[in-house]
Amino acid sequence: MVTRIYLDTNVYNKIADNVPIPILPGRFGSHWSYRIYLSPLNILEILQIENDLRREVIIRILQEICAPNILAEPEALLVDFITEHMQMDSLDHLRLKSPFSVSMLSNVWKDIHSDPSKTFIFSDSIRTWIYHLKLLNHLLHAWHRSGGNLKDNSINTLGDYRGLSAEHFTSTIMQVIEILKSMKISGTKPWPINDFILILSACVLVVGVTPFPESVDKLWVALGITGIENRIHYIFDGPMRFVLSKGPLVGMAGTMASQVAKRFSPGNLLDAFHIAYLPYVSELLTLDEALLSLAKQYPKSPNFTKVHNANSFLNEIYSHLTSN
Repeated sequence: MVTRIYLDTNVYNKIADNVPIPILPGRFGSHWSYRIYLSPLNILEILQIENDLRREVIIRILQEICAPNILAEPEALLVDFITEHMQMDSLDHLRLKSPFSVSMLSNVWKDIHSDPSKTFIFSDSIRTWIYHLKLLNHLLHAWHRSGGNLKDNSINTLGDYRGLSAEHFTSTIMQVIEILKSMKISGTKPWPINDFILILSACVLVVGVTPFPESVDKLWVALGITGIENRIHYIFDGPMRFVLSKGPLVGMAGTMASQVAKRFSPGNLLDAFHIAYLPYVSELLTLDEALLSLAKQYPKSPNFTKVHNANSFLNEIYSHLTSN
């Protein structure tokens, strides 16, 4: 069985810092005993690189060392986890048949992977999408810095997102958080993990403000749950309450909380979404000190024991590339 390796996006950036593109051999990764799998989240983060040359260098590296299939969206994995635990026949069509994506982005990557002369073409809609996700990141940073009240002035820089004006978008998120704070929620996790579980639940599940929201939208349609308050009560008072104590959101929240507790730079809070891939890969290799520190806190966890420092892997990559 081929070993699945998942690289944090910072590893691809490190390779780009140290490997001259002209010496890359063709498709050498296909001969390894393991496969390196991209995720839509990797692609999203790489496409946000504004320096055109830097971005194209990294895409060229991806074409050389990564498999043609990409892993499913983090939200699709979350929805698969939810539907598995709810065991409702009406949700069976949302279960994943494999951990790999079947989205349009997956088809685009397969095409680009098959021909080194191809790359991602930026349409206006893609540029708008990336811009909105940067705004989402600003929102999470503002929430992070202000202790969860979202009254930071930087919120005013937000534009439209999923059809919401900046004012409506901000007020909607604040409405969700105020409702959550008013509910007598007995958090099963210590601060600050519990707070991050709340914000992730609010952004990802309640409002669907997340990088790839389509799976979450389909979940609510299948459940027949509409309206912000109905979704909140379905999660916090109803059948979906288990997401607050186990599963992807808890692991993601733990990553965010580690950045606070250990006083690491918060960096890009969307980095936590990479945690969703741990159950589906053999190893997650990273240079993120906060994530590595968090993993060491759970030496018996079947998932966090898969998190390793990428330095040994990078040395192997450099050896392969420079010997050809």
